[in-house]
Amino acid sequence: MNSQNVLKPVKPVIKHCATDKVLYEGDPGMTLRRLLEKEIAVSANLSGVDLRGVDLRGADLGGANLYGAGLGGANLSDADLGGAGLGGADLRGADLSGANLVGAYLGGANLCCVNLYGANLRGANLVGANLVNANLQNANLRNAILRGANLDGANLDSANLAATR
Repeated sequence: MNSQNVLKPVKPVIKHCATDKVLYEGDPGMTLRRLLEKEIAVSANLSGVDLRGVDLRGADLGGANLYGAGLGGANLSDADLGGAGLGGADLRGADLSGANLVGAYLGGANLCCVNLYGANLRGANLVGANLVNANLQNANLRNAILRGANLDGANLDSANLAATR
């Protein structure tokens, strides 16, 4: 077994993986999907991991540390990322439709071409985030911090922008 594909309890290392191929040390049958179902990922340290293209629909990643994570093209629709740290994360082209991002930190994150249709970003910190061509239609951005965020070409139709800063 390649040690680069093993998810360790304290410091996970995930490289270009499908949810059925990520293993948890000590249990070869433990996939990322099973880890998420057991809520091991809640508040987990997943900083810098490469989860590009992974299907994490409906995953509970509330409070997780995903700083600098590679999540480009990942399916995070309806996922719970409330209070998660996603600063500097690469989410280009990811699907976050219907996701809960209440109070999440997305400062400096690359959200170019991300689908955030109907997502809840209430109170999220998006300082300096790249939201070029992002779909924010029907998203809740109430009290979100957008200072320095690039929203060129973003779809804000029916988005709640009340009290944004």
